[in-house]
Amino acid sequence: GYVLLMCRPTYDFRRVTPSVAAMKIPTLPAWFTENGLNDNACYTTDDIMAFLEKNYMNDLTLRDIARFTGRSLSTFKRDFRALSDLTPQRWLMRRRMEAAREMLRRDNKREVTDVCFEVGFKNLSHFSKLYKRTYGIPPTEEPAEEAVAAEGI
Repeated sequence: GYVLLMCRPTYDFRRVTPSVAAMKIPTLPAWFTENGLNDNACYTTDDIMAFLEKNYMNDLTLRDIARFTGRSLSTFKRDFRALSDLTPQRWLMRRRMEAAREMLRRDNKREVTDVCFEVGFKNLSHFSKLYKRTYGIPPTEEPAEEAVAAEGI
């Protein structure tokens, strides 16, 4: 299929790869409209973070993210650099780790495998190693939210 991509200030039809087509990402004009932006809007770096917050769990390349936010790859990288000290890949990993920890703390009976794939990781082993390196404990030992509040963790 095709998705209408915003490439300032014109629209551009591009062939969608099967991996992008399978994702639950609205067409770009719909995404901009839902987020209060329109064709006449002055685009800022805020749309990058809004897009990433809504789509961190999807398997998107940097080029895909740049296109979905109406930028070339080099413009996306420059704009992202102004927002964060992290690279886009590291920002995504950190955001996925935060989301996983939040899910596990809310419901520590939840399967780690489900959380791993739900937040966007493709490899359980990689997720577990990164989780332990980041938080000092394996995801299977993450305490529930009540225990965290009681112990002041």
